[in-house]
Formats: sequence, C-alpha cells, structure tokens
Amino acid sequence: EAILAGGYLLSPEEPSAEIDPSEEVAGQDPGTGLPEEPIQAVGAPEEAAPPVVVAGTRMRFSDWLATPSVPAAAAASASTRAASTAREEAPVKDLIDRFIQSQTPPPTPKATFYKPQEAAKRSLADDAGLVTETLAKLYAAQGNTAKAIDAYHRLALKHPEKSSYFAALAKALEDKTSN
Repeated sequence: EAILAGGYLLSPEEPSAEIDPSEEVAGQDPGTGLPEEPIQAVGAPEEAAPPVVVAGTRMRFSDWLATPSVPAAAAASASTRAASTAREEAPVKDLIDRFIQSQTPPPTPKATFYKPQEAAKRSLADDAGLVTETLAKLYAAQGNTAKAIDAYHRLALKHPEKSSYFAALAKALEDKTSN
C-alpha cells in the first residue's frame, strides 16, 4: 500500500523519510522542496527581431500571419516600380489596340428565316446519290418511267455485280413505254 508523505509517494518497501519543515534549503520552495524559478508572464513571449521575408519564399500560414506588414517606404518603391513598368507597357498596349481596331471582323452570316416555299423546292429536287431499287419501282408505279430508267442506270453503276439485273429492268421499262 502506497503512502503519501510530504508530497512524495512512498511504497511500503522504502523507508519513509520525514521532512522537517524547519529545514529549508536556499533556492527551494518550502512547500514542495522544488527549486524556485522566476515566474514569467504567459502569453507575452520574448520579443525577437521580425523575420526578414524574401519575395517568393514559401511559408506556413501562421508564419505569414506573424510577419509584419510592409513598411510605407517599401510600398512606395513598389508603386513607383509598378508605375514605371506601366509606362513601359503603354506603347505596347497602344500598338495592340490599334492593331485590333484596324482588323475588320469576319462577316457573320445572318440567320435565314424559314421559308416554306424554299423548303418545298428543295424537297422536289432529286438527290442523285440516294437511289434504291425500291425508289426506282415507285417511279415506275407512279408513271415516271424516265426517272425509273435513270434510277436503274445509276443502280447498275453503283452495284456492278447486279448490272445485268438492273439493265434488264430498265430495258423492260423502255419496251413498255415504246408500246
């Protein structure tokens, strides 16, 4: 069983040493027996010289917050440097602005309004690339034998392996119209 004696925890095997309060050692706290240290105020760290910050260096956010603001003289020199570079860039900007103004923009095509008459004309125009056997049969059934014969000739050119078949159909239509 442990015993607390004078601020020390003693186990039963250790002999207890009684502390006499009359015995005080210089530089020690009489209650604890620990050496006395001067008390410093918490929150008031020793002031150090402000860190020198070189432009472009990376630092932690807390370090950045701790750095002092830029003195007025340095800010003034920075503004004069910015003004001098602005004066140097002014002729270049003027040259660019004049170039942009001298170039005429490409004409934008105006959107055409939908006209049903033009759409009807486009729908009547035959597309020579789009020819099928079914379309040729429809032309023949409608009585447009000239269009049907033309469609069969195009199909014969488009499908050379079936050219004899399409030639026979075109010949049959020609014979039918000549009778």
